Amino acid sequence: MVDALEAVGHDIEAAASGTEGIDAIHQRPFDLVITDLRLPGADGLTVLAAAKEQSPHTEVVVDYRPWIGGNGGRRDEARGLRLHHKAVPDG
Repeated sequence: MVDALEAVGHDIEAAASGTEGIDAIHQRPFDLVITDLRLPGADGLTVLAAAKEQSPHTEVVVDYRPWIGGNGGRRDEARGLRLHHKAVPDG
């Protein structure tokens, strides 16, 4: 994914763990964060919360599909939606 996004001109920063991703989020703003739900160090919902806390309008995609590598379910999906809506008020 990194190579494909860079090939079309996007500035990409990849992280090997959720903790690394959160550190990057605290260093500079991002327009978009793409994360897996299950990560070493900190899970994708923790990354989502950190991104929204740092910049409420940052778009975050959390991949929770079990066949991609995560083990997410409806409970994790609902928690992620609550975190997103809490961070971005209507209007």
